[in-house]
Amino acid sequence: ISPAWPRYVGHDFGTANPAAMFYAQDPATGYFYAYHEYKPGPGRSTREHVLEFKRLTDGMNVVKRAGGSHQE
Repeated sequence: ISPAWPRYVGHDFGTANPAAMFYAQDPATGYFYAYHEYKPGPGRSTREHVLEFKRLTDGMNVVKRAGGSHQE
């Protein structure tokens, strides 16, 4: 998967079961590829999740981030 491909991420940084799914879109075909999941388990702070998320997407074109519970 080329680092230049657009990325899309669905995430939930809730304290009990934080998770994220990462997708890349092949611009030549329009196909999406799930290429990474983030499932650290409980015990990390919001800041730690944000820092890891930034590390995982460093140098990538994240077009859209979506998800999470609006009640949290």
